[in-house]
Parts: sequence; C-alpha cells; structure tokens
Amino acid sequence: MKRPSATWEAVYKADRRKHHHRCRACNRIIATGERALMARAARGTVAVHLDCADMQVVDGHTYRDSMEAWGLAGLKARGWRVPELDTHYAR
Repeated sequence: MKRPSATWEAVYKADRRKHHHRCRACNRIIATGERALMARAARGTVAVHLDCADMQVVDGHTYRDSMEAWGLAGLKARGWRVPELDTHYAR
C-alpha cells in the first residue's frame, strides 16, 4: 500500500466537522472555502492558510517546513515507514 502524503493543499471544507481548524501561524479560524495547507500530525490534523504557509518561523524555516515535519512524525506514529524523517531534522 502506498504511504499517504504528509501534507496536502485543499480548499477548506468544514460542513462535516464538529469544529473548525485554527491557522497555526495567525491563529484565525480557517473559514469554509479558504485555501489551506493541511498535515496529519500525531494528535490529529493541523492546518495553516496558504498565505501563512511561507511565513518564517525560526532560522529560515517556514510553516510549510514545520507542517511537513509534523506530517511525517504523524505518519510514523501511525505505523508508516518514514525513512526520510531521520534526515529531515538535520537540514
């Protein structure tokens, strides 16, 4: 079976959710119809607006990089083989 991707871009749709996600960068609620970058983290799904995804977090790393790391860690926690995770943090 092919491993799912760690992150994906989507038009946010919350009609079947009990709650809305908050953007990890700006902390605003992501409204239905907005473009978001989503990641499968270890404790659920996290999201950021696509406009916020390229904001710098620390030392030249962006939220997009952080989301990728969280997504890979989430896949590993779910039992998927993630060989690039060991070299991901060494960038």
